[in-house]
Amino acid sequence: MYAAQGIDYSKPNVQHSTPQFDKITIDLDRIDRIEKKIAYYESFNVLWDKWQKKMTPRETDVFHKRYMQDKAVVDISVELQVSNVRIYGLIGQLEAKYEEFTKENSQYL
Repeated sequence: MYAAQGIDYSKPNVQHSTPQFDKITIDLDRIDRIEKKIAYYESFNVLWDKWQKKMTPRETDVFHKRYMQDKAVVDISVELQVSNVRIYGLIGQLEAKYEEFTKENSQYL
C-alpha cells in the first residue's frame, strides 16, 4: 500500500506564504510521469524487435558496427572480410528497409 502525508491543518496560516501542496497529488503526478516514460520506452523495445527481424544476419552485423559502434566502412570491411563496395551495398539495403519500416510503423514513431 502506498501512503503519503496530507496537509497539516493544525498549523496556523502564515501571511504571504505559499500554499501547502497536497503531497498525494504530487506523488500521483510523479507516478503518472514515470509510467508514461516506461510505456514510451517499452514501445521502442517493440519497434527494436521488429526492426531486428527485418534484417539479415549480415545486415545486422553491418548495422551494429556502423550505427551502434560508429565504425568506418573501411574498418567494417576489414573485420567482415568483404569489400568496401559490398558494405556500401548493405548500408543501402538497410536504408531502403528502414524507409519501408518507418512507413509501416509510422503510428509508433
